Amino acid sequence: MGLGRYASTCAALILVSAGLISFVLPPGTILGLWVAVSVAWIVQVLAAGARVRWGGRPERLLAVFALSAAGRLAVVGLAAGAVFLWEALHPVTTLVGLAGYLFALLLLEPVLIRPGAGAQTESR
Repeated sequence: MGLGRYASTCAALILVSAGLISFVLPPGTILGLWVAVSVAWIVQVLAAGARVRWGGRPERLLAVFALSAAGRLAVVGLAAGAVFLWEALHPVTTLVGLAGYLFALLLLEPVLIRPGAGAQTESR
């Protein structure tokens, strides 16, 4: 399965789940959830794209995972700063939503993205 299919599957999953969660959240917290969902999807698709582009060789895969993890952590840190700058973003909903969706989409990455037939899987 390719990156486009991964991105669309993740988009469908988060749209349905965030839509259902929005029904039970208090009105002032819904914007934070949708911001978290949007940011998580963008970051995770970029990280998965990096894995597809540069992580095909075993000696590069760990470096790609480490850089992707650092990027995710930086995004959560930036979101923590954003919730203090903009009162419209509820801190708990935004940060827990962002971390939760990043984690869920990270778990789906190896399941939905398989190495292609032309990808090199042996080290030199």
